[in-house]
Amino acid sequence: MCNLNKKDIDKQKKLAFQESAQIVIKVGSRLLLDDDGGGINIPALEKLVSEIAKIRSAGKKVILVSSGAVAAGMASLDLTKRPRDMASLQACASIGQGKLMNLYESACQKHGFHTGQLLLSADDLRSRKRYLNLRNCLKALLANGALPIINENDSVSIEEICFGDNDRLAALVTLMSGSQLCLLMTSENGLRKRLSTEMLGERIPLVEKLSEKILGQALSEGANPYSTGGMQSKLEAVRIITSSGEAAWIADGRDFSVLSDIGSGKDCGTLFLPGSKSLKNRQRYLAWFTKSRGALTVDNGAMLALNKGKSLLSKGICKCEGDFSRGDTVEIFNELNELIARGIVNYNSADLSLLCGRHSDEFEKILNGKALYDEVVHRNNMSLVNLADATSSEPVVPENLKS
Repeated sequence: MCNLNKKDIDKQKKLAFQESAQIVIKVGSRLLLDDDGGGINIPALEKLVSEIAKIRSAGKKVILVSSGAVAAGMASLDLTKRPRDMASLQACASIGQGKLMNLYESACQKHGFHTGQLLLSADDLRSRKRYLNLRNCLKALLANGALPIINENDSVSIEEICFGDNDRLAALVTLMSGSQLCLLMTSENGLRKRLSTEMLGERIPLVEKLSEKILGQALSEGANPYSTGGMQSKLEAVRIITSSGEAAWIADGRDFSVLSDIGSGKDCGTLFLPGSKSLKNRQRYLAWFTKSRGALTVDNGAMLALNKGKSLLSKGICKCEGDFSRGDTVEIFNELNELIARGIVNYNSADLSLLCGRHSDEFEKILNGKALYDEVVHRNNMSLVNLADATSSEPVVPENLKS
């Protein structure tokens, strides 16, 4: 998991923070609540803002992704269990969001700056126009000295347009905003070794490269009536961040002074180093923000060709799944069912199901003259996404997606 000695690990951790000009901090609901779940723990929230103020005073820009709206609403409604029906969840979020932001604004004013609220749904980031507008809004907020506070728009979100949890939202905000580090605050002191299906061992201080073995270390943090997610969702967020070329850090946020410890180079939590390939903003958008409409499974030869920067040809496609149209985004998997790329497809699912495994010189006959392209997914419309940090050429995307 890490071949470095303690001195080198400490150096890596110190550099990761020092060299990050812009940082995203994600805080979950359970870190902001009273022990009895009776509402927002105001001293804890004020401590968080105080620590953020220290980071800002060191010349760094900070973006906060904060849960807590649903939990705050639950407390106001005297609910002890998280509602299961969507309408009740939305009502809790609607009631709690204003309360939460009022507390943040009051705490920030004590340190001489204001907050700026952004409530997002997944559709806000899938839309290229809204994506760019949000990125520009973030830049303007930071330029004016405000602390952007981002949360999922739970009061209107439904299953089709929700992020799933704020860990993923924090990862996407990190990429969209061009931040170099994402700090995921949790109730565990980082990732720990897995001893059995029920037991965890010592903390892993640093991960040089995320792998399936590392992902297997995650155990659920247990059910919590006020929050969602867990270590598995945090590692999924880490996967998004590091494969795009940025660093992620999982740390224990039950005491927010851990942010000072991180800033001073103390060994706490688990740092995940960036992958060797740094995706540009336009590449990140295609890789992580567009909604996939289908899936293609390719053989080993096609996988190797993609890693060399080649286009995807039908000959190497083993399976076509989903209902998609020409121009939609599809995910591309290898035969081990590992995601290796995402791209814009040149054929709809009905036609492509007939072309799988065939040579392009057969297209005209198979499709009765409707064949338009030799490539199923052109290399200019593709972004490689690989846990193994593949030695591929730099992913690119089409001109219409460039910022």
